Amino acid sequence: MMGVSNMVRLDYFTMKPNLKTFGAVILFVVAFWLMRTSLTLLLINCAWYMALISTNVFAVEEKDGLRRLYGILPLRTRAMILGRYVFVILIYVVATSVVLGLSLIVPGREPITLGGAFLSMSASLLIFSAIVGAQMPFFFRLGYNKGRFYAMIPFFTVMGLAAIPSLIGETLALFSWAINNQTMAGLLMFALSIAILTLSCVVSLFLYEAQR
Repeated sequence: MMGVSNMVRLDYFTMKPNLKTFGAVILFVVAFWLMRTSLTLLLINCAWYMALISTNVFAVEEKDGLRRLYGILPLRTRAMILGRYVFVILIYVVATSVVLGLSLIVPGREPITLGGAFLSMSASLLIFSAIVGAQMPFFFRLGYNKGRFYAMIPFFTVMGLAAIPSLIGETLALFSWAINNQTMAGLLMFALSIAILTLSCVVSLFLYEAQR
């Protein structure tokens, strides 16, 4: 665990100059909440925005040649990769906490219920997990510049599936079921998010070690 903690701190100091963009999250939440945007939409937008920001650590790593530094530090490969996942998840958790806190402070039209908030948070976490879970193995294996092209493949795949007319009705039925079964749907999405991140971490470890 010490190695994971050290990697998280190293990523924090690597990204510290770029974390000022978190201020945009506050402005984003206040603006959209005052526009009567739903909590679900706020958290979903927060998910993809944080996914874009958090994976920038790979860009900074490649630009500054930090992978060579990792090779001489007393960090095991497993601790380095797990620490990177923990750092990325922590960025999302902090941003989501800010969004929820501001949503409670800033007056809005939509009443926030415990079940609705849990469902919205689970949906947001699932989207975040799907994005970073699909991208990070490519970044670990190929680096940021080469990996970002392949990391877009899952997005185009999902967009293509969403454009199939026969799937629209099933998607709407799934949304309806989730709204009527908020706790069960939230738990399922949370479990799926954990499974995606775990699988992604295992794949990243395998691909990273394979290139050494």
